Amino acid sequence: MTAALAGCAMPALAQAQDADAPRAEAAPAEEGEIIVTGSRVERAGYDAPTPTTIVGQAEIELRAPIRTIELLDDLPQFYGNANPSSQGVGSTGTGGQSFANMRALGANRTLVLFNGQRFVPTTGIGTVDIALLPEILIRRVDVVTGGASAAYGSDAVAGVVNFAVDNGYRGLKGVVQAGVTDEGDGGFQKAGFAWGGQLAEGFSVVLGGEYFRSDGVPPNSRAQDAVDVIPNPAYVPGNGQPALLLRKYAYEGRSTKGGLIVGGALANIQFLPGGATSTYTPCSSLSSSALQFCDSRQNLPYKQAFQYLDAPQERYNGYGRLAYEVSSGTTIQADLLYAHSDTNYNSVPPYTATYGLRTIYRDNAYLPASVRQLMVSKNVSSFSLGSGFDFLYPVHVIRDNSVWRGSLGFESELGGSWKLDGYAAYGASVDNFALEHDTINDKFNMALDAVVNPANGQIVCRSTLTNPGNGCVPINVFGGDQVTSAAKEYIVGTAWARLVSKQFSAALNLSAEPVSTWAGPVSIAVGIEYRDENVRQKADDISAVKGFANGNPQSFAGSADVKEAYGEIVVPLAKDASFARTLELNAAGRVTDYSYSGTVTTWKVGLNYEPLEGLRFRGTRSRDIRAPNITELFAGGLRTAPTVVDPTTGVQQRTIGYPVGNPNLTPEIADTTAAGLVVEPMFLRGFQASIDYYRINIRDAVGAVSAQNTLDFCFAGDAVYCALVARDNAGALVSIDLPKLNIGTLRTSGIDFEARYALPLGGSKQLIFRGLATRLLKYKTQSDVSTTVVDQLGAIQPRWSGNFTLNYRTDQTSVFLSARYLGSAVFSNEESSKPDLNDIKAQVYFNATVEQTIDLGDTEMRLFLNVKNLFDKAPPYGFEFDGGNYDLIGRRFVAGVRFSL
Repeated sequence: MTAALAGCAMPALAQAQDADAPRAEAAPAEEGEIIVTGSRVERAGYDAPTPTTIVGQAEIELRAPIRTIELLDDLPQFYGNANPSSQGVGSTGTGGQSFANMRALGANRTLVLFNGQRFVPTTGIGTVDIALLPEILIRRVDVVTGGASAAYGSDAVAGVVNFAVDNGYRGLKGVVQAGVTDEGDGGFQKAGFAWGGQLAEGFSVVLGGEYFRSDGVPPNSRAQDAVDVIPNPAYVPGNGQPALLLRKYAYEGRSTKGGLIVGGALANIQFLPGGATSTYTPCSSLSSSALQFCDSRQNLPYKQAFQYLDAPQERYNGYGRLAYEVSSGTTIQADLLYAHSDTNYNSVPPYTATYGLRTIYRDNAYLPASVRQLMVSKNVSSFSLGSGFDFLYPVHVIRDNSVWRGSLGFESELGGSWKLDGYAAYGASVDNFALEHDTINDKFNMALDAVVNPANGQIVCRSTLTNPGNGCVPINVFGGDQVTSAAKEYIVGTAWARLVSKQFSAALNLSAEPVSTWAGPVSIAVGIEYRDENVRQKADDISAVKGFANGNPQSFAGSADVKEAYGEIVVPLAKDASFARTLELNAAGRVTDYSYSGTVTTWKVGLNYEPLEGLRFRGTRSRDIRAPNITELFAGGLRTAPTVVDPTTGVQQRTIGYPVGNPNLTPEIADTTAAGLVVEPMFLRGFQASIDYYRINIRDAVGAVSAQNTLDFCFAGDAVYCALVARDNAGALVSIDLPKLNIGTLRTSGIDFEARYALPLGGSKQLIFRGLATRLLKYKTQSDVSTTVVDQLGAIQPRWSGNFTLNYRTDQTSVFLSARYLGSAVFSNEESSKPDLNDIKAQVYFNATVEQTIDLGDTEMRLFLNVKNLFDKAPPYGFEFDGGNYDLIGRRFVAGVRFSL
């Protein structure tokens, strides 16, 4: 989707189950295994009132994911998950990382757990790169939809995703798979192995590891044309005309590949290869300082020219767990995980919208003689040059991330129903981020200002005349074919940052059934938790003064500690009564003390009511929070490039935005309501269905006043906002600081549907259907109190989304078909941002897998072939480079073999 309109991001919920599990809420747990359900109470037969989805190992294998995040992409409660091929890969993009985004509320509002415990953040915004987790050992993915902060703490606003490791695995297994796209690119290889067994009496061990390598999908490998929006010159508020025009063939404004004179007496002279010039005729009347639109494909610069559709990546991980049964009912365990990921790709070219117009003087030594003579005749001393500058190096992004985490824990049965468990964990993540070939603004300006040295007739930088030892290398940018390697090397450097995140966490949990009522035992769970997080980023010296054209990461450091205590109770109110087969009340509360913002309380109240066998009503009401992460508190982020209309000139242009941290931030507050029913009719064995309504209202959301609003407020005379706006001596807009504030609100609601039917066909044959769908009812945002509420229904994500699967299986063969549905949507509901081509057509993506089991005595081998995007569906108009939940790549083939013995 176009960056200017990118709001579309796909809906919410689904209930995915292991094909072998009779019921998601009652999926069996192995010894010592924790199923994350939105409740800390563990009791046989207890169904938490919070909807919980389980994606089991059988389905994980049938989907044959290239990356683990794909397991969540197919669940309609997730929209806008970050992965290397779902959205554009730029200098400020995800860089090949994978983040879960539930309800389209943002990845930082979805809590990710590993084996029921928090995982060390792998990014500066507190999120976890799911690709670093060991997929070979993932037995199950638990998805809790709805607020769960009372049970699990901060960040569980949209819900919780828990990746459960098969700690009880015994034997040896492995998988080797590879794939390629229909176009012959995007090749990848993936292999994983795991072993589990007994070392000695009472000792058990599980080991596993994976390797993954992807070639990526390079730029210009698909039939794509840049699509963007431009203000409609015929639009006046209320006149019925669209405010924006959505068009393809969108090229960078005020520029050509060889250079263009912008404004003044020499306007529209363009420079061609070999020193030639000609008059540039705009390809249409639709243009602005940021963009120009043409009627057909042209040889003009555009910002996606070097953009990968899928980032090349190499990664590996290893995991080990050792457990010792001290005595009957008491076990201690230790585990260790290490993972590493390398991603690199070319990103944005140094186009005029980022670099700005460059001043060229009449005595420039490389200036064609004809242009210099024209300047003399018109008494022009200088002009402004716009160019795509793509004859220079594109920015090359390198990101490598290493993470390790170790924990030591225990579980003990104290007698009767009393159980005690605890753990302490320490982890660290090192994220190295670099932008190679990033242009240094001062050096570029000096190199552009080339003159003839009167002493020897050589071409030098003007600055060299007064500072002979400055090393400046003059550059000839006219026409784009005269740039020397020495000049290119002189003007570039590497913007880099090294982010080190450390986390220590510990918890102690006690559960029991201390008393009983007339309806059964009362279950309780209480616990205390502690977490200390430390983040430190070191950046290069040039970025420190914002001297690069792109990036400019900033050094910062911050730490925070969190102390928490929680309690939960389940009280049975009725059992086998005339009005209720079961009726249970669930209540939980948590008190959290943050070192930077004080104490906050979260809570949850839930009810389970089963009037008769096979019909259960459930509902919850909760108060949830998201604490600001350390980056939001203390850091300055990478530069952005917002498009604004400068109110002092009325001209649309791109500018530079700098996010700024704020140590006075407080936690976001969310109020969540969920209510639904589960049906498992006795007369239709193998059928289950559920319907759940959800509503999430968030206030004090962390955000920033938009770049446009900052300019408008300053223009209206607000000195606070004027202090955030930087202009040059001529009054031209240079950059805007965008500090983080607790200023936003967000409200969303919808209905989740699930149906599953397992039909026996005789013998080992079985046909399993599952349908998952979400109907979005509301999605409204308000960026700050000074702005109006924006209705994003159908624009942030489609009103309808779903996933439907059909699985035919026997003892030896499985055929798995899936269809992912993304309903029709729009780019915008607001008159001021609605384009003429506003409708986005519904999309359906089909996947298919065939798996054949071969018995080789003690060894079982399973061969599989998977086809993703079976019918090679292209992304809808406007999403050619930024896909959201739409597929940018096209048909992919995956083949592999699994074995176990």
